Amino acid sequence: MTEFAHLVERALARVFDAHGISWEYEPHTIVLERDEKGDVREAFTPDFFLPDIGLYLECTVMRQSLTRRKRRKVRLARERTGANVAIVFQATSSASRSGGVSQSSETGAKRRVTFWQPEVRVQSRLT
Repeated sequence: MTEFAHLVERALARVFDAHGISWEYEPHTIVLERDEKGDVREAFTPDFFLPDIGLYLECTVMRQSLTRRKRRKVRLARERTGANVAIVFQATSSASRSGGVSQSSETGAKRRVTFWQPEVRVQSRLT
């Protein structure tokens, strides 16, 4: 069984499973910068890879205004490697909450986890 770093990652994986979407959890680390010796100086490991469409997803529960560092890493991954990467944020509007899924946390308490709002439009290899 996959061990997720955050409850919302597990919830998103369950959404993928419910819709028959193939996914891998943190399968690749994208090197963003190396020093003059060739050692990795900065890297980025997106949360999910959707192999059927060649898309990496980084999910976050942070407010969009606080995600400058994540956005920078996603931008660098796109620019330097050509990776198809998107950030998805936990939906916050009351309209989007209607699509959420309830899930038990490790303590047994029920928490509502909502579907996601993508930051960017993504291109699929299927089109």
